[in-house]
Amino acid sequence: MMIHLPAIQDEWELAQKLAREMGSLNNSITGGAGNVAGFLGELAAARYLYYLGCRRQNTYQHDLTVGGFLFDVKTKRRTVKPEPDYLAAITQLSAGQQCQGYIFTSVEFAGEIPEWITLCGWMPKKRYLEKARLVQRGEIQENGWKCSENCLVLPYGELIPMFDLEVGLMLRLNV
Repeated sequence: MMIHLPAIQDEWELAQKLAREMGSLNNSITGGAGNVAGFLGELAAARYLYYLGCRRQNTYQHDLTVGGFLFDVKTKRRTVKPEPDYLAAITQLSAGQQCQGYIFTSVEFAGEIPEWITLCGWMPKKRYLEKARLVQRGEIQENGWKCSENCLVLPYGELIPMFDLEVGLMLRLNV
């Protein structure tokens, strides 16, 4: 089950500021164009996980600390709400990041204005890397998505629901 959160004006303004400050990262698929959406995904995930003591850190290696564990937030821009068969993806290069888990989000835009942020799910890094399949650069998927870099993908429907993150942390489920 995915969680849909409304975009908040304060987070939109902060995301724009942070994106300007960051510029383009090395190995950025979009050359920095996705930074605003990325920050919106991080901010919404932190908002949702606030009750677990979530802290934003935003390093190259990870974005959030939750319950002592390091998570990287992976965000996609969309014009529609994500479906369970849509693909969560990390670039093959990102698989070397020093995090213990991934949180996947989608930001739904109407033109250039964000309307909704969807928390699609999460997974411990080790488990994600074991389950994901490799999609080569240039490969076109069933839904028409063309992979711009070698990516490790998994359908959103196979991720662990966000509301189970607290249980996962309590049980230390290979995070």
